Amino acid sequence: MLTAIIVAAGDSRRMGFDKLFTAIAGRPVIAHTIHAFERADCVGEIIVVARKDRLDEIKAIVCDEDFKKVRSIIPGGKHRQDSVRAGLDHLKPGATYVAIHDAARPLITAEQIESVFEQCRIHAAASLA
Repeated sequence: MLTAIIVAAGDSRRMGFDKLFTAIAGRPVIAHTIHAFERADCVGEIIVVARKDRLDEIKAIVCDEDFKKVRSIIPGGKHRQDSVRAGLDHLKPGATYVAIHDAARPLITAEQIESVFEQCRIHAAASLA
């Protein structure tokens, strides 16, 4: 099984507003991203790494959307690599496969996640480009 770490701890400086909470098709961007990983059969659990001041909002979205695979919503770090490290530090012992995905990229599909995971199992690593 695959553990997905969704990195959502950025401050959206270039956008000027927090794009993760902008509604697209009636749902926040981050909800679309989590939904794709929720639908992927290969994903066993999801860890969301977010800004400390947005943790409650993300928890509310996870509750409202009734996401079942979100195991943890944790605070991120100053830089992206710090946030990824925080997610990795929350893996269950024995976790074998990990996917790292930016929350601000909501157009990923469950099918793409499944395909990349299959390539990862064959080649020990894979990336969707």
